[in-house]
Amino acid sequence: MTRLWRVATPPEKGLRVARVLACFCILSACAPFPGSEQGAYRDLDAPIGATTRFDPVRFAGDWVLVSRFGSAVEGRVGFTHDAQQNTMTLSSNVIPEHTGTYDIAGVGILQSQRGGDDPLIVMWVDEGFRTAVIGTENGDFGAILNRKRDIPADRAVAAREVLGFYGWDISKLQRTKP
Repeated sequence: MTRLWRVATPPEKGLRVARVLACFCILSACAPFPGSEQGAYRDLDAPIGATTRFDPVRFAGDWVLVSRFGSAVEGRVGFTHDAQQNTMTLSSNVIPEHTGTYDIAGVGILQSQRGGDDPLIVMWVDEGFRTAVIGTENGDFGAILNRKRDIPADRAVAAREVLGFYGWDISKLQRTKP
């Protein structure tokens, strides 16, 4: 698979954009995922991009996993930024398969130092760095993170729209359980 990342900010405002996005979501729910591999939660033929808003200093800190694809248990996800090494370290009790140190390979693109792993892509973060959407290009992992346990409805809707925009099958998104 050719890896081409595009730094993009998904549309966030405007009635026309909302209508186009709604149509895309409805149509994508009807169509099979042609590029999907078994276990993938996104259409691999759909583009994926990292938010240009990503700032490792503001992104660092504790988050709560509020939704993810597959089995979802509420828990902590922490990011520590090391400016000298240009890395982010992810620690978590609920997504241990993604813990470790990541090189900041580009704006919002975190490449695991373990090698061979699909990079984590920060697809969206709200202006206040209170809610974020992360996932892998291959679609085996995608999640919505929030600074607090309860996520406001407007940011939850925006996060789901971003996932739909990038080809994720949001019907398989699970809200975490305590």
